[in-house]
Order: sequence, then C-alpha cells, then structure tokens
Amino acid sequence: MRILLLGHGVMGHTVEGLADDAGHVIAGRVDREDPPLTADTFDADVAIEFAGPDGAPSRIRQAVAAGLPVVSGSTGWDDDFDDVRRTVEEHGGALLHAPNLSIGVAVFERVVRRAAQLLDMVPDYRLELEETHHTRKVDHPSGTARWLADAVVQHVSRLEGWSAQLMPGRDESPVDDAGQRDLPVRSYREGDVPGTHVLRASGPDDVIELTHRALNRDGFARGAIRAAEWLPGHRGVYTLDDMLDDLLTTTPSDTP
Repeated sequence: MRILLLGHGVMGHTVEGLADDAGHVIAGRVDREDPPLTADTFDADVAIEFAGPDGAPSRIRQAVAAGLPVVSGSTGWDDDFDDVRRTVEEHGGALLHAPNLSIGVAVFERVVRRAAQLLDMVPDYRLELEETHHTRKVDHPSGTARWLADAVVQHVSRLEGWSAQLMPGRDESPVDDAGQRDLPVRSYREGDVPGTHVLRASGPDDVIELTHRALNRDGFARGAIRAAEWLPGHRGVYTLDDMLDDLLTTTPSDTP
C-alpha cells in the first residue's frame, strides 16, 4: 500500500519505520502546519493519522473529502467526533478510530470486559482503574483508560459511572469501599512511559490485577498498519473491535 501519514511526530516516525518491513510505502507526510490536503496532494491508498487532538479533526475531514480511508489513533478530540462522523458519511468514506491501536490492548479490553461481568457477581471487591503515561501526554485519563472504564461500568451493575483523578504522585491507598458507585480512574504522568493500564479489584482476602504494559510504541504502529491493511474497501466508521470481529469471522476454520 501507499500510506499517507497525517502527523509526523513520534508515532508518525514509528509507523514510517515499520511500514517498509510490512511491504508498504510512505507516499507522503502532512503535519498540522502544512497546507490543506486535496485529492491530488498525494497518490495514496490509505491515511494513518497521529496528528494529535488539535490536528486530527481537520486532517481526517480533508483526507476523507479527498477520497482516502483513514486510520486514526489520536485521542482528546471527542467533542469533534460527531462532526467528523458526519463528514465520513456524507462522502461515503471510511474511518477506523481507536483510542489505542495496539492489537494487544484490543485483546486486553475484551479480557477486562469479561472480568467486569464476573466481578459484578462479587460485590465485596472494590474496583479501580489506573493508567500511567509519559509526562508529555496532555489528556487525562487517557483515551484507552476511558474506553476501559466505560467497559467496566457497562458490565458492573453497582457502578453508576467513573471519576477521573489526576495524581500528583504514586498513591497505593485503596479506594473507599463504602457503597462504591463510581469507578476511580487514577492517572499518573511519569518519565517516558509508553502506556500502562491496570484494572484492580481489592477484596477482603486478596487482590486481583489485570495489567497491560506497553514495552514500546511499536505495538501502536503495528496495529495502525494492520488496520490500514483492513480498512480500504469498507465504508463507514469503525473501531478496532469491528476489525477483530471481522477477522475472527473470516479466518478459515482449518487455520492451524
């Protein structure tokens, strides 16, 4: 494929470094300060967006209007999502957006979802979610933490919602278990951490922890490239979960 990069920061560079290994070509790079994207700007098959919360909405609209399917990995632009969705629908385009494009995180979210269903049956456990990212990350909680928190709240009937807590330092104290109604989501910003997410269930006799820890940023880039291979030929707005469901249903049953 010929891939257009929307945003050429840390993640854009990571995608570029891995695209060749996957047999693809970087057709061009568009940063926020560059001129608007038009249909003849680049000859590309698909765009991968890591332009950040300020650049993502406009760059996605431009790419869709130019006829390119877009894989989007930026977070922090939720308020613009409905407008972007309308643009995709008006142009008959395709967008796959995920708060975290790592395939491992997509699997982790399914594990968390199932764990939440089981924890719904054991009210003695106090629940909390914790996320840690590098100090340059602006939004908190992370888009991934919001995604996971929504999954937990959806499947634990005693929870009415979740509450964000930006932590000034490491705090290991448990959440208050007196009639817990909100899921605390604790955000830490430390060093150059690519991303760690923990669902913790503390009971009277034990503690259950489910953890996903990114070792580097390559997993996000590999997931973005895999999504870019899948998206062309589709129409509409998709999530990474949609892609996984499709891959599971189209995998031959005799695959070893």
